[in-house]
Amino acid sequence: CIADNNNLVGTNLTLLFGHLYVFKIISCSLVYDLVRVLLARVEENNLELLLSLLRVTGSHLRTDDPAALRDIIQSVRSKVSESGGATNLPPRARFLLDFIYDLQNNKHKRGSGAAAVAEEEVGRLKKWLRTFTT
Repeated sequence: CIADNNNLVGTNLTLLFGHLYVFKIISCSLVYDLVRVLLARVEENNLELLLSLLRVTGSHLRTDDPAALRDIIQSVRSKVSESGGATNLPPRARFLLDFIYDLQNNKHKRGSGAAAVAEEEVGRLKKWLRTFTT
């Protein structure tokens, strides 16, 4: 497990990893590998990390490699069925499951509040970084 119960180091590293992907510094295959590692052990900390990662990278992953995303979603479905179905999951895990299904069905929900500000900031940073490559 990457995360520690009383520590945000795992979450911050996961978000850094996700932002490195969004800014095209690392490839989507590395992100998918991290997702597979997080899904190997279905624990609350790993689900939190997975949700954090998918919030940052979800739509980009869907665009870059939809086949790998389908494999990940199939893996999530099998893990859910092994655990006895979605009704036996804790609320946070059900939220992650809904988020993954929305991602699969391309129902991207625009953030509000802090999430919208963060998304806008990332967009501005991308535009600023493009000035160095041209």
